[in-house]
Amino acid sequence: MVYLLLRGFSKTCNSTKESDFERDYKCLITIIRDHYWHPNVRIEALVALSRILQDTPHRGLRLRKIVYQLRRQKIVDKNDELQNTLLYILYPDEITPKMYGIIS
Repeated sequence: MVYLLLRGFSKTCNSTKESDFERDYKCLITIIRDHYWHPNVRIEALVALSRILQDTPHRGLRLRKIVYQLRRQKIVDKNDELQNTLLYILYPDEITPKMYGIIS
């Protein structure tokens, strides 16, 4: 349900010249990065982003980029909820403790 609402929102924030995928991707990233959205909405946007990236090239790379931005505090995540959600989504196929810097 939240995914459909976010998808509807995404259609209002970009021009129609872009593909649905690119429009959805950009809008979901915008919601994830914007700390004024409620944390639960940002988490649902992250889960929706993971779903639209399923079976696309560079899925792991795009999601790991968000992890690194969170770790460098370029994206506000006060209670580490986004980071925890991403780790749940990515582990163990797309990210390992060594990649994350937990094990040297």
